[in-house]
Order: sequence, then C-alpha cells, then structure tokens
Amino acid sequence: IVAGEDNVPIREEINGVSEYLLIQKYRFGDKLEYEVEIEDACSEVRVPKLSILSLVENACVHGIGHSLEDGIIRVKVYEDGEYVIILVEDTGAGMPITKLESLKRRIENARVEDIDMSQETGLLNAYLRLKGYFKNHMQFEISSILDKGTVVQIRAQVR
Repeated sequence: IVAGEDNVPIREEINGVSEYLLIQKYRFGDKLEYEVEIEDACSEVRVPKLSILSLVENACVHGIGHSLEDGIIRVKVYEDGEYVIILVEDTGAGMPITKLESLKRRIENARVEDIDMSQETGLLNAYLRLKGYFKNHMQFEISSILDKGTVVQIRAQVR
C-alpha cells in the first residue's frame, strides 16, 4: 500500500484483512474461525483503503467478541455481471431487530459530522467512504439476527 493513497486495489485491502484476521485468531483462539475468498477478476478493483477492514473489525469486536459461542467470519469478494459484491458475514452475537432498524436509519442518513458521536464509527465511516467513492453506483445492505450473526453486503457497479 502506497502511503497517502486513499484508494487501493481490492487485493491489497483483502491482504490487510487476512493479516488482521490472523492476529484476531491468535487473540480469540478456537473461538474464531475465518474464511477469506476473492475472485481473481475482482483483484484490481479499487476501494477506499481500510473500508473492508473496518467491516471485518466490526464483525470481530461486536459479532464474535460479544458472543458466548465460537464463531466464523467470512469475507467474500466476487463478480456478478457489472458489479463487484463484497460480503462480510459473521456468526456472532447479531443484534435485535430494533437496533438493526435504528442502525439502518443511521446509515441511510449518515453524514461525516455524525461519525465522532457514534458507537458505529467504523461502520458509518466505511459506508460514507464507499458511498463517496462509488457515488450512486453502490448498494449497502446490512442484515442481522440476534444470536445468529450479521451480514454486510456491498454491491458496487464497476463496469
């Protein structure tokens, strides 16, 4: 990663994600398993630096860290026609529907000014940076089930 460069090839971002998950595996031990998969066709697509890592960090801290059970984090990047799909999924604590709906509203109305005052700083920051980079060519979806896990899916038009 070149210092000062805001957007990086997704393969570099995923390399950082893999290194982060290796450290978290050391921290959590048997409580954490992970899978990282990227299709070759997506490796040169550019994304804001540390954006996917922020989502993975959320999965570790809020998903696996808050769960009493062992968990898995899956990161998958693949092509779907003219879109690149970035999927970050955990089988951790999840969240109640009321918190999920509140989070979705915060994402929908997110502004840079909101980041400092939020518990969802990493998620909002990642969303705003991805939205800024992909403009109107991105869909950001989050779903969660209490005690089952959370899924964040980004669908970005790149062609």
